[in-house]
Amino acid sequence: GELVLASGRPAQVATASAALRFLADGSDAEHWHHAAWRRLPDLAHARVGGALVEVEGKLYATGGVDERSGEFFNDAECLVQGESPEEASWRPVPWFKMPRALHAHT
Repeated sequence: GELVLASGRPAQVATASAALRFLADGSDAEHWHHAAWRRLPDLAHARVGGALVEVEGKLYATGGVDERSGEFFNDAECLVQGESPEEASWRPVPWFKMPRALHAHT
């Protein structure tokens, strides 16, 4: 598995996302902290206070607020893998329209 992060701030990396994979298994007490980052595609929106969730093997970014514009988002994006890492992208989820900004704080 991977730990996936989406930034939200500061402005220079507001839409950035990345994944961290630990290289050692849990039984390797000496090297447990060895890991590698993998850059993911940029999100469509900066999502401060948004949430990342995996549902049935798909990763979604939901809610949040763009601190530059003050816009709260009630939508979601899904990470779609391509044939190669360069072809991956976050795509809008048209059926997800719920007020979810800052729901990660509850």
